[in-house]
Amino acid sequence: MKKNTLLKVGLCVGLLGTIQFVSTISSVQASQKVEKTVIKNETGTISISQLNKNVWVHTELGSFNGEAVPSNGLVLNTSKGLVLVDSSWDDKLTKELIEMVEKKFQKRVTDVIITHAHADRIGGITALKERGIKAHSTALTAELAKKNGYEEPLGDLQTVTNLKFGNMKVETFYPGKGHTEDNIVVR
Repeated sequence: MKKNTLLKVGLCVGLLGTIQFVSTISSVQASQKVEKTVIKNETGTISISQLNKNVWVHTELGSFNGEAVPSNGLVLNTSKGLVLVDSSWDDKLTKELIEMVEKKFQKRVTDVIITHAHADRIGGITALKERGIKAHSTALTAELAKKNGYEEPLGDLQTVTNLKFGNMKVETFYPGKGHTEDNIVVR
C-alpha cells in the first residue's frame, strides 16, 4: 500500500513540475515575440513583410485568367544595395515595387534573380532593364523568356552558383524539373 501511495505522490509531483516547466517556456516565448512589420501600397496590391533584419517577402496581386492571384518573391537588403528574388506580374507592378523598396530602405535595387520564366516571376523584366538592374537567370530561363515574348535575362547562372551581393552570400541551385522545367531554388 505504501508503494502505491509513493508512486501516486511521485506522479503528481512530476506532473506539477512538467506543467510549471511548460508554463515557464510559454511565458518566455510570449515575451520574445517580435512584431511582424508589413508595409503596403495605397491600393493594397503590393506588400512587403519582414522575415528577419535583411530579408523581406514581397507580394503582389496580379491577374491570371481573370482572377486576382498573389505572387511572392524576396527583397534582400545588402550592404551594397537591394536584390530582388523575382520581379512581379508586369512592368507596372514591378516599377511600383522598386519605388516602394527603394524608398523604404534608401538604397537602389541593383540586381534581381529570376527563378523561372512564368509571368509572376519575370513579368517586370522590361522595367528592371530600363533601370539598369541586372537580371540573373539560368540559360534555360533566358531561352524560355525569349520564346514567351519577354526580354532575356542574363542567363549567367549555372546548376549551382554562389553569388555575393555586398555582405550577403546567396546560392542558386537548379534541382531539375519541378514546378517548371527551368525553376531554381535560391538560398
